[in-house]
Amino acid sequence: MKIISLFFLGFMTFSLMTGCGIEESGGEGGEDDGDEEEAAQAQGVHFQGRDCLLCHNVDLGPDRHLTVAGTVFKRENPDVDAIEDACGGNLTIQFLDGNRSAVFDSGDYQEDNSKGNKGKGNVFILQRMLAPLRGEYVVRIVSENGVTLTESAEPHRFQGEFDPALPADPDNTHSCNACHATQPVKGAAGPIAVRPGLESNCG
Repeated sequence: MKIISLFFLGFMTFSLMTGCGIEESGGEGGEDDGDEEEAAQAQGVHFQGRDCLLCHNVDLGPDRHLTVAGTVFKRENPDVDAIEDACGGNLTIQFLDGNRSAVFDSGDYQEDNSKGNKGKGNVFILQRMLAPLRGEYVVRIVSENGVTLTESAEPHRFQGEFDPALPADPDNTHSCNACHATQPVKGAAGPIAVRPGLESNCG
């Protein structure tokens, strides 16, 4: 009986440590903790393809809440569990108005030492850097060398803050991966992927 109890205790401890609240290499959000060595590490695994805001804005503290977030992959129909399928590098997400002007650009709202920059393929804006997004925008993903990797065919609507009760809401599209999933929701095209032939712009 003691062996079973010890096993259960070990299992529960492991489960809790691998949940949303634990930072690992490639974690998103958060303040710079002064660990220069970690800041220099290559981009790594951090829940690519999962619903970023459902974790960050529900299970984590306000300093890790996100206004918008998603994952960009190198190809259509990626294996979201394969890190090599994520499009790395210093990607930015832009929101274009009806005149095709970038009204918001995640590059203007980032902390260079944020652990979130280490999640390969993940793009985001911390909520404390930019208040709730409102309006209708075409969404564009740009590589660190200025190449447009992909762009939404239709404008996306943002009508307030992310609602965890309805993460896949076509009228409030803050959490990209909620709709752009391996099993697409609400008419989305599946995981966000760079246009064919532009994979070389991924780090």
